[in-house]
Amino acid sequence: MTFFEKFPQFQFCCFIFDLRLGSIAIGVWLVINNLGALLTNLGAGHGSFFAYVFFIVGIILGIYLTLGAYREKQKWVEYYLWGKFIFLIIELIGIIGLFFQTPANAIWLFLTWMLDVYFWLCVNSYYLQMSGVIPATTRTTTVVTRTVTTA
Repeated sequence: MTFFEKFPQFQFCCFIFDLRLGSIAIGVWLVINNLGALLTNLGAGHGSFFAYVFFIVGIILGIYLTLGAYREKQKWVEYYLWGKFIFLIIELIGIIGLFFQTPANAIWLFLTWMLDVYFWLCVNSYYLQMSGVIPATTRTTTVVTRTVTTA
């Protein structure tokens, strides 16, 4: 059993989307979100060097995920998974530290962190699907037609 197989696995992202499509959407969201945060902090003239590095690495991880899922490059998705896993640990440590200073902010950040964990699990499931560990699933739609005859 590999490291990534130890985590919960999903068949769909957000209960309705194919894992590949969900992974692409998550990657695009990461790029937009981190780029917006970087430009906002640069424009306002505040933020630390660590925050800038965090945003830039987030953009790079989002690009790897987006292109990796789009082009079905398993190794690129794996780069995202390892990078984001390390980020999730760093973020959790920061949230725990922030809890002792401003609990309300820490609770909000913890909720968004949980969403990040869910997205990571969706991408991990897609990675395992590409590896052949879990079977690919597709939703099927049944079309019912009705013929009306007139006399």
